[in-house]
Amino acid sequence: MPRASGGFKTTFDARSCIGCATCEMACSYHHEGHFQPSISSIEISGSPKEGFKVSFYAAPQEGRQACDGCRGLEEPCCLKCCPPMGRNELKALIEEAKDSRTP
Repeated sequence: MPRASGGFKTTFDARSCIGCATCEMACSYHHEGHFQPSISSIEISGSPKEGFKVSFYAAPQEGRQACDGCRGLEEPCCLKCCPPMGRNELKALIEEAKDSRTP
């Protein structure tokens, strides 16, 4: 799975992502209590034509929260809200992002 790490965020190509941004909204609501994708720990970029990329922030950056994997919850909020066709891939990306932060 291609990825690029920029220190504070890890970005993955996401073949099954449809770009709905539901994960971004769920994440911002989890952290701040309102829907504002620009403060989310997860960022979706790209387009239907070029494909989508999913980024996870490992540290606070540009107003975004650091991803904590929804510590304390049985399942991360972004995963709960992901459409079924992307859920398995998102789950794998979350695990890979966690692994990339571990020394």
